[in-house]
Amino acid sequence: MEVCSPNSSHMLPQKYFQNNNQDVEGENEVQMWTITKSRWACDDGLSPIGADDKHQHGKGSSSPETGEFQRECSESTVTRSSGGSGRDHYLSPSTDDTDSKKDFLMDSMDDVEEQSDVSDSPADSENGGLIHVQRNINMLQSCRSVCEFEMIKKINEGTYGVVYKARDKKTGEIVALKKVKMNIDRDGFPLSSLREINILLSFNHPSIVNVKEVVVDDFDGTFMVMEYMEYDLKGLKEVKKQPFSMSEIKSLIQQLLEGVRYLHDNWVIHRDLKTSNILVNNEGELKICDFGLSRQYGSPLKPYTPVVVTLWYRAPELLLGAKEYSTAIDMWSVGCIMAELIGKEPLFKGKSELEQLDKIFRTLGTPNEKIWPGLSNLPGAKANFVKQPYNMLRKKFPATSFTGSTVLSELGFDLLKKLLTYDPEKVLLLDA
Repeated sequence: MEVCSPNSSHMLPQKYFQNNNQDVEGENEVQMWTITKSRWACDDGLSPIGADDKHQHGKGSSSPETGEFQRECSESTVTRSSGGSGRDHYLSPSTDDTDSKKDFLMDSMDDVEEQSDVSDSPADSENGGLIHVQRNINMLQSCRSVCEFEMIKKINEGTYGVVYKARDKKTGEIVALKKVKMNIDRDGFPLSSLREINILLSFNHPSIVNVKEVVVDDFDGTFMVMEYMEYDLKGLKEVKKQPFSMSEIKSLIQQLLEGVRYLHDNWVIHRDLKTSNILVNNEGELKICDFGLSRQYGSPLKPYTPVVVTLWYRAPELLLGAKEYSTAIDMWSVGCIMAELIGKEPLFKGKSELEQLDKIFRTLGTPNEKIWPGLSNLPGAKANFVKQPYNMLRKKFPATSFTGSTVLSELGFDLLKKLLTYDPEKVLLLDA
């Protein structure tokens, strides 16, 4: 069976998905983005940095984002964790998060410095050949009023906003309305929300949540009209009476990988993949949501903030302070999600960055320069970590079991092992 996204010529590794009965195997950038002329996708596979000039980049804006971590501080109750409850989808406020408020405030200061040093705006390169338009949505047209929707019930409310289940009075369609809460302290439209709206209105893929339009109320309130999904993956896992079967896990991971590949093919890193940011409906369809932390990347890589991704799903290079990273951080998160679905609980549940690294090293073995070239150059690599030379992952996911626990076939374990790889250069690539 061939697995491919509609707009990509790349194929996922076929050996992992052969039989359903087998086991699972900165300032300027926002101003320049336009929905009707998205430059994020390209047919020739070139980086947004440019074709002939792809190894050069000029001055511009690269900040993840002045205001981004203020958004995380409020939306995630200052700290980020493994995710929200079953009805937290579309908002994804986290209450068990373990990062400190100080980390986010310091990181926001770092981001301001990034804006003057690095460029990754899609408009910085005019010769990149990026001509493929994902969706043709004219944002200059007047927005509809939220009064054209009938509010059915409140799905969830957090410090960052409110999500409602609603019905479009004109079409009768059931939708989710996500209200954008204006940041009064910073006096403007939240940068993270602007990025999320731009990305979601530009993308069109079965595994990416669909934002249909943006509507407003009479008091300068802004709402994203999104397709309605019954659950988020974390909440569904918690309320499901029976654990996911292997065929269900396989279907979910396949859809997730297809969505992530679509993002990476279009030069976007999600940077916050976790079970509470993955929506599922009653038909088993999966959608990736919450793109407030996502951003475009290019080649060569440029420095970004390492304080991204919820702690339990954060790749080791981020935990060790790497500022130059790419799609591998999303693939690590996918591996953690896959392990969580199979093992029925998060694989690495640290309460701090050091404890998170300790749990990773005790399971996968302590890395060294031989298996992870460049490790010693990372800011956090000088710490005194546990010395554990063996990879114990197979013991957690055995091929056979006499106790009724979940088993994982060789193909499934091979996929999981390639996702949870230390060296970012050796992590499973979705264009293989």
